[in-house]
Order: sequence, then structure tokens, then C-alpha cells
Amino acid sequence: MRPLVLSMFLGGFAIGCGGAAPRVSAPELSPQATRGTAGPSEQIGAAMGVSGLHGTLSPREVRRALRPHMDALTGCFVIQAASFESLGGQIRMAIRIDGDGGVRSVHAEDSTVGDREVERCVRRTLRSVRFPRTHGGGEALVRWALSVQPPETARQARTWSSERVARVVRRRGAQALERCNAGSAVQVTAYLSRRGRVIRAGAASTEGHDDEVLDCVVDRVRRWRMPRTRARGVTKVTFEIG
Repeated sequence: MRPLVLSMFLGGFAIGCGGAAPRVSAPELSPQATRGTAGPSEQIGAAMGVSGLHGTLSPREVRRALRPHMDALTGCFVIQAASFESLGGQIRMAIRIDGDGGVRSVHAEDSTVGDREVERCVRRTLRSVRFPRTHGGGEALVRWALSVQPPETARQARTWSSERVARVVRRRGAQALERCNAGSAVQVTAYLSRRGRVIRAGAASTEGHDDEVLDCVVDRVRRWRMPRTRARGVTKVTFEIG
């Protein structure tokens, strides 16, 4: 398998691996994120913010808790990239932590990865993380993002704007949300073939929809026929339903 590049923001914590293994790197925390009062950094592919909901955790404490799970998080991408070399994108997670350090909830607020297997794997892995007790005893909210890029030797997916598929989304989107009991908007990223077939897709929601809801929406989208293209290779598009 060709090497893939994975970057995730863990407040300056970096891991590097050679050969065919993913290479993980991380920039420094912004001053605002260090204070734990801001949301995710605007830098694409790398962000972590810690917000207090009557309780707080330091970025260092979050890094220590996540460190033992790095291999599992990397593996979420490696497994799928082995069969789909164009896989790439960013996923931003919201992790709500109770006063005892347990994960109360975790969901993808935003994802352009376009693969439900990866998204479910990341969510499942983060749910198993045990954090320290929060300072103040209340809940804390961690927003954490990571991104993956296909290897340079792989055929890169072309990208479309959402306008290219807007007509299909308007015609079929509302029914998909209704059938899947999604009470609010869902963001979808899909990879398309030249004939307009949806090869694979992923989904996210700021409202924290259950996996079953997002799986249902993706299953519906995979039945859609998107516009065709004369260009060879895979096309990628991100759009919102609702």
C-alpha cells in the first residue's frame, strides 16, 4: 500500500513514521486554544480547542489521554486507504467529557473524508478514551480535528463545488432526511465515478446525529445518480442536505 499522510493537532505532540506507515505531525497550539476558551483553530487539518462547561481540562491533559489511542486512530484511515487510494479530507470531532473524565458523547461536526467506515471508527475510538477528572467537576468540551491526504503517487480526486449537484440534492434531499428521521441538516461528502455513480460517501452533523441516522442518509445518497463527467478518475463533492 502507498504511504498516506495523516496530520492531527495534539497541541505540539508529534509522531513520525517512515516507510509505508502514515506520517503524523502536529503544529503548536494557538494562544487562545491554550487558554481553553476558544473553539478549533482555523488552520485546516489541525485543530484542538478545549472549552469549559463548568469544568476544564488543559491541552496537555487532553494530549496525554489521546496518546495511547494514536495507533488506533491512524488505523481508521489506513484500513480504508488500502482499498481506496483517493481517500482524503478532514474530520472535526466534538468530545463532551463529564466531571469524572468519561466521554459522555462524541460526534463529527464536520467531515470531508467521505467514508462512513472511517468516521465511525474515529468516533468509536474516541469514545473509549479516558480523560482525567475535570477541574471544577463539571463537563468540558474538546473540539479536535485531523486530516488525511492521499500519497502524491496516488491519483488525486478532482473536486466539484456543491452547485454541481445542487439540482439532485434539492430533488431528493428532503425525502432522505425524512426517511432517516434526521431532524436537521446533514453534511455529505461523496466520491463519484465518471458515470455519476456514488462510489462511497460519509456524513457529519453539528447536531450530533446518531450513527444510524448518518448511515441511513449515506445509504440513500449512494442510490442517487449524480451528473456525469468526461474526465477520468474520481470526483469528490461536499454538500449539505437540509
